Amino acid sequence: MRLAVWTSYSRIPRSSLVRLFAAYLVKMIKTKDRTPCPFGSYYEFGTGWGGTLAAFMLAAEQIASTHDLTADDFRVFAFDTFEGLPPSAHPADRHAAWREGAMASSVDVIRQKIATHPFARRVPVQYIKGTFEESLTDALIERLRPFPPTRND
Repeated sequence: MRLAVWTSYSRIPRSSLVRLFAAYLVKMIKTKDRTPCPFGSYYEFGTGWGGTLAAFMLAAEQIASTHDLTADDFRVFAFDTFEGLPPSAHPADRHAAWREGAMASSVDVIRQKIATHPFARRVPVQYIKGTFEESLTDALIERLRPFPPTRND
């Protein structure tokens, strides 16, 4: 079964994004003894309809199948208001697709899409609703401390 294909404003082809995530996961496996960060944590800021999340899940499945891993070796933290884009008067935000409310989706819609794929539905996903100011609290930072993010240079 394939993970549902979701539309996106991204200009990056889905296959390229899956390859990018897969390469990053392989890099994490190779460097796991030299980094304080646990393997398999994925933070997504701005989940939209879940297209990028779907690409990560496909990459995770590929890497799991070739590196003796399971869905439990991955964890996802999806941050979004789930209400679409906020209003903005900034000149850099002038784009036909970037209007207030665009890209709105709900946690339930994304969960339903993830549930269509056997591997992805077993990956632990935490949906964190709110703006950065609302959701990135000291309490949340403490809760996520065991899963620090890494840089992908």
